[in-house]
Amino acid sequence: MRIFIPLFIFFVSLLPSLASAHQCKLENGSTEAILVYNSCKADLAAGMSQHQSDARKPRSDRELALEDENLQLRQKLGAIRNDLLDILRDLPN
Repeated sequence: MRIFIPLFIFFVSLLPSLASAHQCKLENGSTEAILVYNSCKADLAAGMSQHQSDARKPRSDRELALEDENLQLRQKLGAIRNDLLDILRDLPN
């Protein structure tokens, strides 16, 4: 139990940085995808996003590959987060 709470806090603390590393596209209807999308929209509304400057320059194959890898890693992180939440729910109080 002692190890799961710090891990949970660590993964939750990563969500804001992950949200700022993507374009505002809703990938699926999962809770994490909606959270990332909403964070992105909030960044855009607050003027804290650099999406507009990213759209002006052409993207290399390397950048596109890294974005794909980023998406896959975000999905893995979401799966790990959900697994940790399931474990926490199964623990006796």
